[in-house]
Amino acid sequence: MEIKELRLNHFGKFHNKTITLKSGINLIYGENEAGKSTIHTFIKGMLFGIEKQRGRASKDDTYLKYQPWDTPGAYNGSMDIEADGKAYRILRNFDKNTKNCTIIDINTGREINLKPEELVELYGGLTESGYRNTISVEQLRAKTDKELVEEVRNYLANLSMSKSNEVDVTRAQNILKDKRKELENLQLDNKIKMIKEELEECIQKEDKIDELTLQLKELEQKEKLQFSKNEGTSQSFGAMNPEEKGFGSMVKYEEHLDYFPVIREKYNSYCQDRNLKQSLKEKQNRLKEEQSNLLGSTKGSSYLLEQLKELENINYNIVQYEEKKSTFTEDYWDKMKKERMGNLFIGLIPVIACIIGILFFMKHKSPFLLAIAAIGAAAFIGFLYLVKQWKAKQHNTEEWYRILEENLKKLNSKRQSILDRNHVASEQELKSQYEYHLKSEMSLGHLQNQIEDYEEQIMNTSNKIHITEEELIGYFSAFSNLYHKEGLPVFEAGNSSFSLLEEYIRNEKQSIAHLKDNRAKEYEEIKLKKEKIKWELKALEDNEERLMQLTRQLQEAEEQAKNNEVELSAINLAIETIENLSVDIHDSFGWKLNELVSKLAESITNGKYSNVKVDEKMNIKVEGQDNYILLDKLSAGTICQLYLALRLAISDLVYGKGAMPILLDDCFALYDDKRTKAALESLAQSENGQIILFTCHKREKSFLDQMQVDYNYINLNI
Repeated sequence: MEIKELRLNHFGKFHNKTITLKSGINLIYGENEAGKSTIHTFIKGMLFGIEKQRGRASKDDTYLKYQPWDTPGAYNGSMDIEADGKAYRILRNFDKNTKNCTIIDINTGREINLKPEELVELYGGLTESGYRNTISVEQLRAKTDKELVEEVRNYLANLSMSKSNEVDVTRAQNILKDKRKELENLQLDNKIKMIKEELEECIQKEDKIDELTLQLKELEQKEKLQFSKNEGTSQSFGAMNPEEKGFGSMVKYEEHLDYFPVIREKYNSYCQDRNLKQSLKEKQNRLKEEQSNLLGSTKGSSYLLEQLKELENINYNIVQYEEKKSTFTEDYWDKMKKERMGNLFIGLIPVIACIIGILFFMKHKSPFLLAIAAIGAAAFIGFLYLVKQWKAKQHNTEEWYRILEENLKKLNSKRQSILDRNHVASEQELKSQYEYHLKSEMSLGHLQNQIEDYEEQIMNTSNKIHITEEELIGYFSAFSNLYHKEGLPVFEAGNSSFSLLEEYIRNEKQSIAHLKDNRAKEYEEIKLKKEKIKWELKALEDNEERLMQLTRQLQEAEEQAKNNEVELSAINLAIETIENLSVDIHDSFGWKLNELVSKLAESITNGKYSNVKVDEKMNIKVEGQDNYILLDKLSAGTICQLYLALRLAISDLVYGKGAMPILLDDCFALYDDKRTKAALESLAQSENGQIILFTCHKREKSFLDQMQVDYNYINLNI
């Protein structure tokens, strides 16, 4: 399998980040927090998924660590791989609510439906534990886990026995151990003992049947008697006999007593309604008084409207007269002045003609001149007549003007009379008075509606008071005899009556409760005894059948115990055989693993360690001068080198030479330059296939450049 391309759409710090990988060595360089571990985690997540942890494990939860904080729902990416000559694209959504995984054949575009457990086949048999213990090497995690021991063990068993991948030795061994534990936990000896004890008890129970039956009959008679006391009406209730109080039964009497809080509440409501009715009446009376005041203080808007209309007519006439007066005053005196001057001129002409005629006649004695004098005299006489007519016309005109002024005075007087009659100084005040009375009449209508509304509320409240009052009287009437007998007052609207009655009812209910409690206890005791006896009798009735059943169970248990002993012996033998076989298999094929580890160790350590032994538990020993040296005696750098060699060897052994990509995440941190260079030379010269090397140092690039190795360089700092 080879990784071709990574697309971190939304993962950790990366958004829409694409990284192209090639065959051979891929050197991914980046300073601290540049995202190297993020890319490493992304590869593992694309292969096997990322699950959100719970509880204590959530403290260092990988899911939360790399979840995009700005777009938590967009938590996804894709990875292109090549396996068995085919190209595939893995698409994963890591979000816990919408997580999914899709595999697409890149060449055909067809989606491949694989179950999670089938992904191992697509990855060439690579499991998550195999990935973690072989091809993925992180800083300070070069040591392999226990899970790898099982994988190598299964591989060797398959190699030796079936030459296939179908044998799971560890699983077979675990199944046998679980079966052995299951058989051991059956505890058949205890079961047989318990069956025998129960058989003895069944024999003893036979003698109790008659005694229990007799006891049951006696209890049934007591139960009937107690029931009649609790439910019947003819039984005496002592001081609380309901028949004497007119309630017929104890149940009805209790119901009546329990109804007291409701009656108390109804009485409170009754008092509130009475107060409400009184309040409504007072409000209604105030409105009626206000209505009466408004009616008494107004002459009516219609009357004022007529006055205003009359004033309007008078004002109109005054305006007309004023206009006529003004026109007459201006035109008349001008006309009279002109007529006076004209008349004077006209009158002087005949006078002058007459005088001249007479003067000339006296001098010349001419008849013509006398005629002229006569004509002038006649004209003057005519002029005098005209003057008389003009004076008569002037008199008529002046009389009309006088009448006009008199009418004007009458109109003004009438206008003032209207104002005085209505006690206002101006027409505007009269208009204001009219508007006020108009509003008052409207207010009267509103007041009338309010009065009628209050009347309706008063009626409804009165009906409610009447109904409640009847219910209160009915409730207290039921106690009428009781009141007199107990010295309680007859129903009166007051808290004192309720307090006395409340105390009485409380005492009555306490007495009833005490009596019922005692009888209930007696009744329950009888029922419990009865049920207990019935249960015991039921068990005894099936006693014979149970005896036969237990006898059969005893026989079966004893037979099963014998068979289990045989099966346990076979299981122990099988487990022992598998364990011995595993050792034999490792002795037979372990040399191959040791050979691979030794070659890789020799290359990585520059020939310092060429003989390395790995036992069946993956413990490493190296050859010393006199003996093999345990791994913990070596330096930290050497230990890391040897575990790296072990991982690479196991990867080649289990998955095939160069079949899987090797991921190295700052695993050379404890290496000095010499060891780092040696490791890089070993990786470059080997046929390990694809190698993805993460580093925060520049020495790896420098060493590869010196070795003139063809590699793919990816700088995350750019």
